[in-house]
Amino acid sequence: MTSRFKSATFALLTKHGKEAIIAPIMESRLGAKLVLAKGYDTDALGTFSSEFKRVLSPQACALKKAALACELSGLPIGLGSEGSFTTGLMGLATINSELVTCMNVLEGWHITGVSVGPSSARGSQCHNEPELQQFLASVPPRQSLILESQGRIAKGLSCADQVKATLRMWEGAANPYPLTISDDLRAHCCPARQERIALATENLMARLASACPRCARLGFWPDHKVPGLPCRDCNSPSGALRAHRAQCAQCQYEQSYPVGEAWADPSECLECNP
Repeated sequence: MTSRFKSATFALLTKHGKEAIIAPIMESRLGAKLVLAKGYDTDALGTFSSEFKRVLSPQACALKKAALACELSGLPIGLGSEGSFTTGLMGLATINSELVTCMNVLEGWHITGVSVGPSSARGSQCHNEPELQQFLASVPPRQSLILESQGRIAKGLSCADQVKATLRMWEGAANPYPLTISDDLRAHCCPARQERIALATENLMARLASACPRCARLGFWPDHKVPGLPCRDCNSPSGALRAHRAQCAQCQYEQSYPVGEAWADPSECLECNP
């Protein structure tokens, strides 16, 4: 992998400081350099604070950013990163998914690194100062905030003092309460997202190192889940995972990677536990 990408230059389209996360990983793992593509405001593709609605899927959005990075920079290899937040099972958790897509327009391929896990995307409506102070006391270190009141919005508030200064300015016009305060989920304002973007970048590096055994196409990765692990009691196929399967995007060659367990628990078997 190093010989293929060593001294190569990748272009990244971002306005939220993701180069500070991605560039060191690329240099360490690939020996490659990263430059910023300029001339396009990625907020036009959608914002977390809803000024611009995202109409593309996260995958399509990351892919579009990678294509724009190539177009704007004139380089053949571009990167695009996109994050999303969804509600987990039964609404009990917030899930952050981060994608980092690499596209080579000359060779006609794209590969996406992925990291998914629980996160926090907090928000609250405050009707008075005590409620606001309660929320501010719970803010994690380095997490910035967004304040909204009566059509006004302030982003990137990095501490309680900045929140209070914004309120003093707004109070000159009218009582700012009730107001909404929430985590600023832009990458440069959200340490939790920064960590997950780094994990997605590491996953991309691993995928770039994995080539199809038949045609050598990069990105040969066991993304597909294969259920059917046999039940320990009755030997029937269960809903438990039996293997992971990789399939080449170019020649369709497949390879399975069995899970470590030989048997599924009867609780996951539709015959034993209908």
